Amino acid sequence: MDKIIAIAINEYNDSGISDLKNCLNDINSLVTILTTDYQGDFEVLLYTESHQTTLSFLFNQLQTVPK
Repeated sequence: MDKIIAIAINEYNDSGISDLKNCLNDINSLVTILTTDYQGDFEVLLYTESHQTTLSFLFNQLQTVPK
């Protein structure tokens, strides 16, 4: 099974980074295109919280996802 790792963060805790308005909508559209227009059995891992974008979190998720 192929995997799609999608990260969509609309709101940031850092005041130096402006929040986004459509990031989650955009990634959902992209995932829909990938899963409907391309043949394959996809597992979608969607991360939408800022703590889910750390290297350690992503590494742990990739290590625990069954292959």
